[in-house]
Amino acid sequence: MLDKLKAADEAAQTQAVLEIITRHKAQLIDANQLQLFAGRNSKGGQLGQYRNPEYALFKNRLNPLPGLGVWDLKLTGRLYDGMVADTSKFPIDIDSTDSKASKFRDADAFGLDNKSLDDYREEVNPEIQEYYKSLFQL
Repeated sequence: MLDKLKAADEAAQTQAVLEIITRHKAQLIDANQLQLFAGRNSKGGQLGQYRNPEYALFKNRLNPLPGLGVWDLKLTGRLYDGMVADTSKFPIDIDSTDSKASKFRDADAFGLDNKSLDDYREEVNPEIQEYYKSLFQL
């Protein structure tokens, strides 16, 4: 089996895995959106804190999930609606086409933290495993 895996073209394996990820691109973006809605960045930390206490209370009434004053980056929905993922190469790049996106890249808003990545892997791993099993079939 190990010889078959070594004989398999590395570029073809990478391309096959990227194709699987591409088929699950919507779930990848959903995972990042859920993470943002919970107030977490791609490193697993807090996105940030609203400076204005009144705005923090307003946002907490809309979405209490992240906690009082914690960013969820969702008010109009345009940042979330503009989210895209480049699955053509590793590392996978998640971003948003919304004009406000550049303000949040330094806050590590785009990309999956370990928890979100684990959840996403549960989605794609069965298909990836099937691909590798197919390499070993005679």
